[in-house]
Amino acid sequence: MIEVFDINGKKSNVISSGKRTWVDITNPTKEELKKLQDYYSLHRTVIEDLNSTKTRPKIEQFEDYTLIIFNIINKSSNMATRELDIVLGKNFLITTHKDQLLSLKTKQDKERLSEFLKQGCDFLLYNILSNIIDDYFPAIEVLDGELDDLQNKALTNPQPDVLKRLFKIKRSLLKLRKSIYPQREILANLSSIPYINNDSKIYFRDLHDHMIIIADLIEDQREIISSIMEVHLSVTSNKLNEIMKVLTVIATVLMPLTLIASIYGMNFKYMPELSWKYGYAFSFVLMITAAAITLIYLKRKKWL
Repeated sequence: MIEVFDINGKKSNVISSGKRTWVDITNPTKEELKKLQDYYSLHRTVIEDLNSTKTRPKIEQFEDYTLIIFNIINKSSNMATRELDIVLGKNFLITTHKDQLLSLKTKQDKERLSEFLKQGCDFLLYNILSNIIDDYFPAIEVLDGELDDLQNKALTNPQPDVLKRLFKIKRSLLKLRKSIYPQREILANLSSIPYINNDSKIYFRDLHDHMIIIADLIEDQREIISSIMEVHLSVTSNKLNEIMKVLTVIATVLMPLTLIASIYGMNFKYMPELSWKYGYAFSFVLMITAAAITLIYLKRKKWL
């Protein structure tokens, strides 16, 4: 659906020749994209990018406009992203996307929208990108809290589910990282676009700084995940070592007892203690003494 906003904040579904115009299209159809192509003389490759939802973030300069592919984070879907396609000209701004995007809430406030358009389409673009970038911070903050919980679990009660969740988060961060780094370059290159006013360039530099912070936060979280995995494996290994230590002590203590029992369990006819009245008591005391000597030896060696 095409929504067109002019400098007065008025909305229509018809592309008009206003002085400054924002055209926002949700779930664009081929007919709507053809209308855009004809009206703004857009290149065929630009229309292909606007129609695609799997284009990598990029910025591409044309003679009369600039194509920008940006990703919006989906806070409710494990750091997944959705594509926002932007075409910026001197007096027009085009945005296309799948489904409604909360990051484009500017169009709900006609007074602010009118003010932004009066300052230029580049300033409206700044506001849209600012809302998009601001959405990254609460999502990363939520992930920080989850990583703290996983770290506590890794220290106190390491379970396979902890590793599974860590690997899942790591994959999500890897996908997000592939979006963040090219978007950082996009914001760095926006100041060289001829349709960006000098007064607006400082705002885009501020967005670039925010994107650098986001990239650093993602790298920090990747390092935290690696350290949690190391802690998980270390704690699991220590627990396994403790179990093996206990089992080894038990086996060592039982070893002389087993030897004594096996000696007296042999079926030879002539064994001195077989006919002895106190043979059973003697063997029992011998076993206890052997076990005690073994435990004392292990204790002195500080193996217990």
